Amino acid sequence: ISLGPAKMDEYSLPRTQLPERLYRVQYDKSMTNDVEKGLTANNMHTFTDNTTEFGIAVERHINDLSDGGTSMFISTFASKAQAEDWMCRKWRSHGKGAQILEIETRNLGHGFVYRAGEVAQALELDTSYTTYDDLHSEYLILHYIPARAIVARRAKMITPKLDEDASPAPSPRTGSIITVGGMEAPPLPKKARNRSVVVAQYLPSEYSDTGSRQTSIGSRRC
Repeated sequence: ISLGPAKMDEYSLPRTQLPERLYRVQYDKSMTNDVEKGLTANNMHTFTDNTTEFGIAVERHINDLSDGGTSMFISTFASKAQAEDWMCRKWRSHGKGAQILEIETRNLGHGFVYRAGEVAQALELDTSYTTYDDLHSEYLILHYIPARAIVARRAKMITPKLDEDASPAPSPRTGSIITVGGMEAPPLPKKARNRSVVVAQYLPSEYSDTGSRQTSIGSRRC
């Protein structure tokens, strides 16, 4: 990237161009802190008026290559379905305690928000480590999301234990299976439990002080 100086607000979207809702996947090992006052990026201090530095920061964030696990951006998606899909694909590397936070953009205040796909195109960023669908649904919020904007926590990831198949009872003396003819057969191998299945189960909304309509309860298998 080789561009002259510019202010970070040059690429920020006006509030009239934001979706009514954004969806944040918050997980155990997230770089974003979930605290009483809201969501905070783990780099709350960086601010640059240089386009090259800004572009590098965006590029590293969208490709999940942030230095030392720090970033000044908080990722969100315009599509709930895309957030669900991302959560299902990423839970193994980012932790199983994931949930989807629903964000009401009118309560974001005056912070900067960027459409990741537009910034990547304008600055000709490398997007090798993200996908087209992720990039063009992703909105980056600078530094902070106030608690009042989080109107619901809509989903949690669970990894269920699947019961083993029923099998004949073993002999209490030898542990072998007793057949009809009275002969002992070798114990049957136990069927391995599938621990990789993940289910995102939607729970009733948790309301902010401003209120929000209740969401339906459903489920999704990843």
